[in-house]
Amino acid sequence: MSELSACGKIIKYLLLLFNLILLISGIALICTGVAVSVKFSIPMHFVANHQSDRTLASVASAFSSAPTLLMLSGVIVVIITIFGCLGATKEGPCLIGTFAVLLFIACITEFSAAGGIASWRKLDENADQKISEAFDKLIIDYNDTDFKESNMIDTIQIMFKCCGNSDLNDWEKSEWSKSKGDPDKHFPLSCCGLDKHDEENAEKLCSKDMVQEKHKQGCKIVFQTSVQDNAGIIIGSGVTMGVIQIFGVIFSCIFIKQLRAGAGYQPQYNTY
Repeated sequence: MSELSACGKIIKYLLLLFNLILLISGIALICTGVAVSVKFSIPMHFVANHQSDRTLASVASAFSSAPTLLMLSGVIVVIITIFGCLGATKEGPCLIGTFAVLLFIACITEFSAAGGIASWRKLDENADQKISEAFDKLIIDYNDTDFKESNMIDTIQIMFKCCGNSDLNDWEKSEWSKSKGDPDKHFPLSCCGLDKHDEENAEKLCSKDMVQEKHKQGCKIVFQTSVQDNAGIIIGSGVTMGVIQIFGVIFSCIFIKQLRAGAGYQPQYNTY
């Protein structure tokens, strides 16, 4: 093993430190992907299954796969650090070169994913309107027999602590609410944060006053805010990791140069 210069040794230990940071970042990326995936599961399932529009379904698919991409990127980053640590400790140019190439590929992938999520609205400029129409349809068709459709809006209202599409007055459109008599006294239990499948809530009612106290905000606004917030997390994570990896590629290239210089390698140039 050739003797490294002082500068080369500094780069070596900086690369090892970088790998430690990269390992921690990769684990954080996996945890972020899991957390966002859990928060995205219900909203994206709602969009994908209650719209026949292919473009909007594609948006839902993109958002649903983004957390998985984060987790996958995190796993890849953790694996890449093995090449980085081995290359730095053994001072192997081949291992460091492999590390740099894999980092660059991961960097491009993460920037591409972040860019795709950032431009999701451009895929369908009417996405907000279509989501609103989907909420209206669920409210209008709400009943006590179609558990799949009714459970979806109930789950969303409990999860996001909201009621109705724009606000609680949207439930006036529901035939289910009209059939109960006084609409001010008959909102779905989910508007009050109660699970209708819980036997303890079987005899309870959800009135307008109770809704205004607990879940007075409309689901559309809360839903869109949640999507935007989680999209911001995905974009921020992807860009941050990409920037970190760019520094890793730079350190790797400098270290390879130092290793070759220590070994007496001189690049050959054509003289003709």
